[in-house]
Formats: sequence, structure tokens, C-alpha cells
Amino acid sequence: MIRKVSLFETYRKACMNNPNGSQKDQFEAFLEIVQSDPAYVVALARDYFDRRAQSWGPQEHDGSTTLAATHLRDDREKARAARRGDNERIVKSRLAAIKAKARIVLTLDSIMPNGKRLRECTFAEVRKFGGIFAELARHGKGNEVITKHINAKDLENIVSRFEKPAQRRRSAPSAGYEARV
Repeated sequence: MIRKVSLFETYRKACMNNPNGSQKDQFEAFLEIVQSDPAYVVALARDYFDRRAQSWGPQEHDGSTTLAATHLRDDREKARAARRGDNERIVKSRLAAIKAKARIVLTLDSIMPNGKRLRECTFAEVRKFGGIFAELARHGKGNEVITKHINAKDLENIVSRFEKPAQRRRSAPSAGYEARV
């Protein structure tokens, strides 16, 4: 029976016995140790076979069998699919952030019917425009200028609270609603 040997320990020994030598010198020391004992040949063959068996295998294609690296293709596809999923989530979150910022900027920079930008209007002027602007007017006194008392984050919260009920109304009927036939 052939005894088991550790290839890594043999490599370590060859390198440690010649620490200042070149890589070629260390390889020659390793080769000398390996050639001195037949157990190393079996260990090297087993190591090589195990590594190849993990990455290559028989694969049938059009009625014939070939040796192919099938797992690599599968792993690449899995990695691509994972990246696609991550990329889709990243894109969606970035798009949502951009839309939220764009909505706030457009709202603050919009020209109102009175000819002023929203950021220059008072709460009383904005109340007359209705919709989300009427909701915005509830958050300050009539003669106060909007951007002097409400920052972009506050405005974003007001807009999001205003939009959520509208989205719910469009997507599903309210409780107690009965379809008439």
C-alpha cells in the first residue's frame, strides 16, 4: 500500500528550505522531493484528476459524447442571472429616487398661474390652485412664503402623502363599494 503524502507540506518544505532562492530554485527543490518517493506521483495524479473531474466531464451532444467544461457555463449563467437581478433592483431604486427628486424640483420650479414660481408663492396664493397645492397650503399661514418655512424634505413628505390615497383610489375600489350590474 502506498502511503499518503501532503503536497502542500512538501511545497512548504521546499520553499522554507530555500527562502531566498528564486522560484525556479524552489521548484527544483520541490521536484527533487517528489521524485524521491513514488507516493508523491500517486498524490499528484490524484490531485490532478480530482481538479479536472470537478471542472470537466462527459457531455452528450448530437448522439456523441465529448469531454466538456459544463459546470463553467452553468456557473456563468447563474452569476449573470444573479447580477441581472441585482442590477434590476438597483435600477428600480435609483429610478424611484430620481423620480422623487425630479418631482420635488419640478414642483418648486413650476410657474404658477399667477406668474410666480411655486418657491416664491405664499400659502394663500397656492391654496387657490387646488389639488396638491391646496394640501400644501394647509402646512403654513396664508402670508408666509413656502420655501421660507418648508424645506425640500417636508415638501417631499407632503407630496408622497397626497399621492398615496390617489393611487389607492385608482387601483382598488374603496370599502363598501358595490358593483352595479
